Amino acid sequence: DTFIVVGDYLLKDEEKYRNFINERKIGIKCNIDLLHCVPSKDTIMNKDLQEKESITADKFRKYGFPVWDATGSITRGTRPSSVDVMRFVNYQSSRGLEGWSVFCHGFDNFFDEMITKGNEAYGSAQFQTELFKDNQQSKEEFSLDFAGKWLCIATTRAVDSLVIQINDKNSLIGQKLFNIAKTDDSIYWLE
Repeated sequence: DTFIVVGDYLLKDEEKYRNFINERKIGIKCNIDLLHCVPSKDTIMNKDLQEKESITADKFRKYGFPVWDATGSITRGTRPSSVDVMRFVNYQSSRGLEGWSVFCHGFDNFFDEMITKGNEAYGSAQFQTELFKDNQQSKEEFSLDFAGKWLCIATTRAVDSLVIQINDKNSLIGQKLFNIAKTDDSIYWLE
């Protein structure tokens, strides 16, 4: 199943959120099979630990879920302490990982971030013309293609359920997801 969640629809109600998480765990025994991807915008520096931490992972901690927050480089270099933790990683660190259920938090923020990186890469992509850049692509087309490839990495990590959380349903990616959800009965739009 695929779920598109707008804003903090689920986080507003702890009981509803716990039920939603437990439904995503049907078929697995351990929290470690729940993979959460977050954008750079979701991380803050914990000055005490001198380590980046995910704001979203902290919300899960406050609801009593054990987490392994690998958005910072120190924790990312370690293994999870048990199979009972939910894994939180930056989108860029999700390559090669999978989860029974994957949560893509701030998906629209990540898309915007990758558009910006695509704009930056456009000028330096001249040497990659034969492999990655069509000579006819405009900077905007290249950036959208660049961002789309990154979105594909994150959305193909799920074995059973994919949960895409967006903050702005009127964003470019929000509108595209809404249009897809209208035509596909296997996608659930929650707001």
